[in-house]
Amino acid sequence: MYVMETVTAGPVIEVRKYHTARYHHPSMPRSRNCNKTGADQWKVNERNSIRNLRLLILENFQEDDIRLDLTYAGEAPTEAEAKKRLDNFILCLRRHYRAAGHELKWIGTSEGKDHRPHHHLLINNIGWGRREYQALWKWGKIPYNAFRFYDGQPADAERVAKYLVKETRETYCQKERCQRSRYRCSRNLRKPKVEKEIIQSKTWREPKPKKGYYIEKPVQYGYTAYGFPYMFYRMIREEERVGVPDPQIAGTVRCRGRGTGKHAAARKKRMCPD
Repeated sequence: MYVMETVTAGPVIEVRKYHTARYHHPSMPRSRNCNKTGADQWKVNERNSIRNLRLLILENFQEDDIRLDLTYAGEAPTEAEAKKRLDNFILCLRRHYRAAGHELKWIGTSEGKDHRPHHHLLINNIGWGRREYQALWKWGKIPYNAFRFYDGQPADAERVAKYLVKETRETYCQKERCQRSRYRCSRNLRKPKVEKEIIQSKTWREPKPKKGYYIEKPVQYGYTAYGFPYMFYRMIREEERVGVPDPQIAGTVRCRGRGTGKHAAARKKRMCPD
């Protein structure tokens, strides 16, 4: 008997099969924490945070959405003041998005321990360029390398999730910190769909892709921290295939360039707030 967990997030379906020694019943309360989190558990918690954030990104963001870094010129603000300024920037940005007929979606994190405060954001793209965001960020410059495009692929979602979690690795849980979480996000983000099924079998078969998807290689096999075997594989929607040989056309590769994404036309004619 094993558990098959299926998570659907945007163009990706991830399947994890694993054995476990215990199944928690909904009526069974979690026991109280009586010991401090050990180093191994810290690593597990961080991996889980990265995974959850990666799936959240895949579910809510797509190719050509924007990665934005916000820094400060002149005298550095305190952490509390930096948080207040970021909150004001988000409120202002939300008003401008709504005026343009869009809802703002964002994920971000802030950090400033042992260096100047700064913020990292992932924002849905409505056709704006760097100039429009610079007009709303009054406390510093947004150089070209602080304005980048998210490419919509699982690998990039993984990179963004790792980067945001890494920024708060040593400080997020400290009581004196203003941001006491790995990351912050808007409330309108959709949650990935998670399904769990108990399979009455001692072994599992080689996976087959769902219709309209392909399986990203390699399929992963291994053992959990408690010694139980697991299998993990990821299915990606066919139209998201980038740089992978097309089996229907010999010698060709499906590729999607920067100029063919959803917001390509919008970038040609940028929208400016009133």
